Amino acid sequence: MRKYAIDSNVIIEIVNGNENSRARLNDILDRKDEIVIPPIVFYEVMCGFYHNPSKKKEAVFFGLRKRQLIGQFYDFSGDLLWDKAARIFAELKRKGKGHAIGHGDILLASYCMVNNLILITKNTKHFKYIDGLALEDWMG
Repeated sequence: MRKYAIDSNVIIEIVNGNENSRARLNDILDRKDEIVIPPIVFYEVMCGFYHNPSKKKEAVFFGLRKRQLIGQFYDFSGDLLWDKAARIFAELKRKGKGHAIGHGDILLASYCMVNNLILITKNTKHFKYIDGLALEDWMG
């Protein structure tokens, strides 16, 4: 079984009714793989709902979670995760790429790496500088 984390940009596509993203999600679920919403992604999605409320989109998002199509949170509090994030940040700075990725994406990447998750995203340009991060590009 493969374990995935889903980025907020993919969740937005799904709640907006993008059939390609929904079909790809269903393919993963049909294989009985696990998909997790990382806490930082949950935060980003909820910020969007509070800023621009949409009961219909919220219902789709919470429907995914309620039906347990998307798995539980993994640990987000351990020192290992925060240490990994700090190491990623320092490495990007050393490479001169510190401007290329924000702290939220660094936390998301470290969360995926610490928990051995493949990150599903539509924005690989932010993550391509992070060595060792498993990505699945849903750009197409």
